[in-house]
Amino acid sequence: MNLLTSQNFTKEISSGDSLVIFSFVPSSLLTGILANLSFFPRTFVVNIEEERDLAAKYNIRISPIVYRFKDGEAINTYKLNEIEALICILKS
Repeated sequence: MNLLTSQNFTKEISSGDSLVIFSFVPSSLLTGILANLSFFPRTFVVNIEEERDLAAKYNIRISPIVYRFKDGEAINTYKLNEIEALICILKS
């Protein structure tokens, strides 16, 4: 699991296509999501309990939620019930 913090967040998502899962860590839901997204090389996790500033910046109200970033910009969000659709998009 690649954890992001306030210190490395911007650097890690600044280039390319990245998925960031905002979640409580550890979480059985998170484990399942990570298993389903294991094929995607740039998948990161933000522990919203420890990284409250990042959670506030992205207005995280539910957990888990997946943000897709492209070159540092958030381009989409996926709630838990939308993750299967995300997987189909990424594999196509």
